[in-house]
Order: sequence, then C-alpha cells, then structure tokens
Amino acid sequence: MPKLKITTARKLTRFLKKHGFVEQRQTGSHLILVKKNHENLVIPLHQGKDLGRGLIFQILKKAQIDLKLYQKEI
Repeated sequence: MPKLKITTARKLTRFLKKHGFVEQRQTGSHLILVKKNHENLVIPLHQGKDLGRGLIFQILKKAQIDLKLYQKEI
C-alpha cells in the first residue's frame, strides 16, 4: 500500500463532513466532529501546518473510514 497522503486539517475536515460528520464545537485550535454511533473526532487546526501521517491514520481509524477511500478522494 502506498504512503498515506499528507493533508491539511481543512481538507481532512471537509472530507469527514462529506462522510457524515458534523461540527459539535471548537475549543481553541481543536475542532470536535461527531457522528451517530462513532467516537468524537478531535482535529487540530494549526494554520499553515500539515497533519502528520500517524495523526491522519488514527483519525481515519477512529472514524472507521477505509484508507483506500481516503487516498482516492483526497
């Protein structure tokens, strides 16, 4: 499997919203997304910085989203 694509928090948030997650609240630089029957997702919103591969992997795993779907759509 190819390396996980690195992206910004804004693009990842847009992708997750497209797949049913909605904003619950934002505390400082952290956005909380929720979806029924899923754990809350915390997305760090740090301007001008990309999210690391490990963090993206953990967020997608928690969101129960297939990595192939993410690779295809981002």
